Amino acid sequence: KFQLAFTVTSALLFAGGLGISIFSAPVIRVMAAKSFYAASAVVPVLVFGGVLTCLRQFFNFSFFVTGNTRIHSLCQYGTALIITVAYVLLIPSFGLMGAAVAQTLALTINFFYVRILSRRYYDPGFNLVPMGLLALIGVVAYLCSNVMLRAPSLALDLLVKSIVMLVAIMLMALVALREIRGVAGPSVEALPWPLDRLGRIQFGRRSGN
Repeated sequence: KFQLAFTVTSALLFAGGLGISIFSAPVIRVMAAKSFYAASAVVPVLVFGGVLTCLRQFFNFSFFVTGNTRIHSLCQYGTALIITVAYVLLIPSFGLMGAAVAQTLALTINFFYVRILSRRYYDPGFNLVPMGLLALIGVVAYLCSNVMLRAPSLALDLLVKSIVMLVAIMLMALVALREIRGVAGPSVEALPWPLDRLGRIQFGRRSGN
């Protein structure tokens, strides 16, 4: 099912993106010179845009299956135009962060207008609410670990980030499992680890086993 694949892929991408975003600062501090420390601030912005770009591929299927590949190309050109305009407007005032925001803004706009256009040709019935919840969990987790709960030492900071990451992954798994609750046994077995195990537990509780 399209929704099953979309939900599982969203959960994996947002979980992976959250890990990159949370641990980018300590990794950069360990591996790079001090002049590069500020680069960690743009990582979560760029990662978010990258996640949306990956998920947008699900919508492109509507163009391919109906033979409207020209629409896909036009959407890419439109995104390039938006990025160019955003660069001109944001980079002079905000520098590196302006460039990151400009790119992610363009990719976000591309994500939603491709979603809208694709439904005109073929609508698999994607539900974006779980994706929105996954994104919200990721944003809150990042703010908690990298803004609100900063630790003075590297070891303690890594511990705090690891705990926040673990809690966020569990919440993302619950969101994904809630969306695919109606899927029967064989489909649950096909899910990637650890969703397959959590799915069996979830469905076992529901069926009373």
